[in-house]
Amino acid sequence: MSINCVGPKPFLSPVGASDLGGVGGGGRRSFSFKDIPSFKALSPVQKQTLVAGREVFLRVDLNLKPKKGALDPKRLEAALPIIKELSELGAIVYIASHRSDPKDPKGKVAMETSMGPVAKMLGERLPGKKVVFAGDHIQFNEGEELTALNFQAHIESLRQKAELKAGDVVVLENLRFYPDSTKKLSEDFAKTIAQCFGIYIDDAFGTAHRAHASMIVARYMPEGKSFVGPLMEKEMEMLRPILVNPRRPFVGSMSGSKVTTEEGKEGKIDILKGVLPLVDKMILAGGLGNAVLCAARGIDHLGAYKPTAQDLQAAKELLAEYQSKLVLPADLVFVKGIASFDQLLKAEQLAPADLVTVNLDTLQPGETIPENWFPADIGPATLDRFGGVIKNAQTIFANGPAGVYENELTAVGTKGLVTSIDQAAAQGAYALGGGGDFLAAAKSIKTQALRLSTGGGALLSVVAKNGEVPAFTAFF
Repeated sequence: MSINCVGPKPFLSPVGASDLGGVGGGGRRSFSFKDIPSFKALSPVQKQTLVAGREVFLRVDLNLKPKKGALDPKRLEAALPIIKELSELGAIVYIASHRSDPKDPKGKVAMETSMGPVAKMLGERLPGKKVVFAGDHIQFNEGEELTALNFQAHIESLRQKAELKAGDVVVLENLRFYPDSTKKLSEDFAKTIAQCFGIYIDDAFGTAHRAHASMIVARYMPEGKSFVGPLMEKEMEMLRPILVNPRRPFVGSMSGSKVTTEEGKEGKIDILKGVLPLVDKMILAGGLGNAVLCAARGIDHLGAYKPTAQDLQAAKELLAEYQSKLVLPADLVFVKGIASFDQLLKAEQLAPADLVTVNLDTLQPGETIPENWFPADIGPATLDRFGGVIKNAQTIFANGPAGVYENELTAVGTKGLVTSIDQAAAQGAYALGGGGDFLAAAKSIKTQALRLSTGGGALLSVVAKNGEVPAFTAFF
């Protein structure tokens, strides 16, 4: 592929990574998470000398989710400080993100997931700044398939049409409109980005585990021209005590409904196998815990929960290798008259009378739980069991809820689990947690000492792979 995407002529001569603290270009070295201190954001001196007058490709996570009829601005608010700062320093800031939706036909233009609404929201938060949306200057057609060459042409067109100057902010269109950008280790597209911009900053921890073009640009930038943003740097620093010489005992807590790999998406057991060698004990709940409970008890269902044959086999293999590390529920809270997770979510209202707690430790051989009772939460005996393990921990890593958090009556276990972890952190343990419902529970109970990651799947992948994920390794 021939690429000729040259922006404004740099006014500085190239500076080596040893001088700037950035990384990239030649001389790659093998990855080790112990190198995390070298992943640094721009220093004050670099900001003054390196950024002004440059075109900066800023990869952020602006995949805003619908909330009460509007887009939740939380991720935009988190990215706002670095956008403002780069603009005020005189950079031309190109903001790159993806937006997705369950109906999004990945690899084609789908205007329903355009970045247009995000650009509008950003403009409202940057009064006095020129905020340009790529879609106002470039025609994107529904169903169109775009390439790296299209991306190159779009950047050149923006330069000509938008009359950009120092301090302007450009919101690029949804990266997933360019199918090449999401192909595994899409080097050609990454090279295109690298050749189009003077500076690359990665501040999208939520997609750090994705081998997409926009996450591996550092691999192709000149030395000293690639940096992590402040959010990425913060996440890396929080991960260090988990992955580099963690204090013992080290306790993990994981849950999830998707147990084994399906349609190319990694299942929780696959990730769990990467985390288990790191920890001394692993607490399991949710669908993941239920699958292992079935395997441990030699049964094929727990009420309405029935693991697939693949899930059950994977759980048996997990038990065979790691049984001494696993901490399973002692009791579960079932919702009567509910046969599936989807049915539970659609239930208009639950009452306490709809719930029943079953002590699994006292369940007699041959005694079964009705198949229209859905396991939706952990019970008080389980909270006591989990709490006892957590109380003795010096390092804690947690991801995911203990039950169906969407309903207040079945969110009790998750809130109790998060409370136990926060209390252990207040007593001196190092605790890091993440995942959407886990974060919601932490916010609900106003945790004080527990550190919270913005990543869900990314956080799990980073820990399971000891930091060896595309966004990190691209810098080496």
